[in-house]
Amino acid sequence: MKYTKYILILVIALLSFSCSKDDTNDIDPVIKSEREALLATTNIGFYQNGKSYFLFNKMAHQVVINPAQLRFRIQDDAGEKYAEIQLSAFPEADKTVKATITGNLLKGITLENVMLLRYQNKQLTLWCDAAHMGIILPWIEKK
Repeated sequence: MKYTKYILILVIALLSFSCSKDDTNDIDPVIKSEREALLATTNIGFYQNGKSYFLFNKMAHQVVINPAQLRFRIQDDAGEKYAEIQLSAFPEADKTVKATITGNLLKGITLENVMLLRYQNKQLTLWCDAAHMGIILPWIEKK
């Protein structure tokens, strides 16, 4: 009787672990590798299809952050080349947001279901599966 109780608990535990779903196996391998490549870097900028598209270079660019409007912008020192992103809400780990990207380098792109991959060291790493696009941006808390 004493062992039956422990065996029953062990069987239930094994069944619950074997029935749990692992979402990482359901991800398209291309998207998974692009996400991993994005998470392997901390360079501020825009990425698409696993490659850098427009990166911040502190010798040639400026960064503008407006936390009250959830806007982020990279522009060259002359203001001629720029890309800006505006978020519909501050991203959270388990919620997606909408992002609108404007500028003369990335024109009129609306991203649905943008997810937060990482928020650490005052940097947001965002990803959109549908567009195969990632964005790494510095962030400051609004006051």
